[in-house]
Amino acid sequence: MADSALLARAQRLLAEERVGVLCTCAGEQPYGSPMSFVFLPAEGCVVFATSRATRKFQVLVQNPAAAFVVDNRLSVGREQGASESVIASGRVTEILSTEERAKACSALVERYAALAAFFADPRNAVLKLKLTKLVYTSGFDSGVELIA
Repeated sequence: MADSALLARAQRLLAEERVGVLCTCAGEQPYGSPMSFVFLPAEGCVVFATSRATRKFQVLVQNPAAAFVVDNRLSVGREQGASESVIASGRVTEILSTEERAKACSALVERYAALAAFFADPRNAVLKLKLTKLVYTSGFDSGVELIA
């Protein structure tokens, strides 16, 4: 399959799935956090929010390099051979611009309306992972590296 078709499948997975795992590292200790998120393809980023009081936020302040893993195993059930996954890598930054934060929060609220107050709370950080690399895997195949 051509890379453009694989890239489209990877982007579809990022757009359709509702939970991913943010992977960070503090010193020698890896850390994974399940996250609600939105993929913004035009900006080439994944957007999510967390309290500034969390361990993950503190880790990201010290080391913004991160990966975000999304898969469809809940959608395909026991048919593991039909599963797909994407590992998106890049650097995480807090969205500080009022206009950009409002746009990101709007996209998050559109997807997760019940969390609107959390996203709007200024004590919480709205963050973006700017994608520099995607690795797409289907079934039991080796991953294919795609550049975002």
